[in-house]
Amino acid sequence: MHPKVRIGVFGLALAALALAAAGHAEEAAKPEPETFIANAMSLSGGAGPNTARLRMYVKGWTTDEERGNLLRVLAEQGSRKLAEALQDEKPLGTISFSNSLGYDLRYARTMEYEGKRRIVLATDRPILGAEVMNNTRSLDNAVTLIFLELDAEGNGAGKMLVGAELVLDAEKRDLTIETVLTNPIQLTKVRKD
Repeated sequence: MHPKVRIGVFGLALAALALAAAGHAEEAAKPEPETFIANAMSLSGGAGPNTARLRMYVKGWTTDEERGNLLRVLAEQGSRKLAEALQDEKPLGTISFSNSLGYDLRYARTMEYEGKRRIVLATDRPILGAEVMNNTRSLDNAVTLIFLELDAEGNGAGKMLVGAELVLDAEKRDLTIETVLTNPIQLTKVRKD
C-alpha cells in the first residue's frame, strides 16, 4: 500500500472531481466523441518500467448533478461505495490498453483552466498492465482515475491511479487519494486523436 497523497501534488486541478470552484465542466447537449492516446509507463514491479499504449474514448460527459451525487456518496459513505455507485452510472466511453478489451468509463469531466484543458476520467474497476499482459482479472473493487492536462493543440501529459482509495472532507473541500495497488502510472505524449 502506498502512502496518502494530496491531490495538489499532481498539479492537475483535480477540483473537477472534488467540489470545483475554479471552473465548470463543459456540458454540451450532443457532445462530439473524442479519443485520447497516451504512452503509459509504470515503475511498479518487474525488472524495469512496463509500458503500453492507452486509448481513452469519451462519448459523453458527467453532468453537474451526476457529479454532485457521486461526491455525496464519497463524502458520506466512502471510496468503496463510490466504486459501487460508479457501476450504476451510464457508460461514457471506454479506456483500454493496446491489444486489450476496453473497460467502461463511468466518469468524465473536462474544464478549461489557465489556458489549459484538464480532464478527469474514472472507472469503477482497476486496470493493471499486468492484468492485460497475463489476461487476469482483479478482484479489487476500487476506483481507477485518469488525469490529463492538454495544451491548446491537444497535446499534454497525465497520470493514472489504479485502485485508488479516495477520502473527501466536504467541509474543507479536501480530497485525499491513497493509491492501494500501484504507484501512479505516468502518461506521456498524450494527444487528442
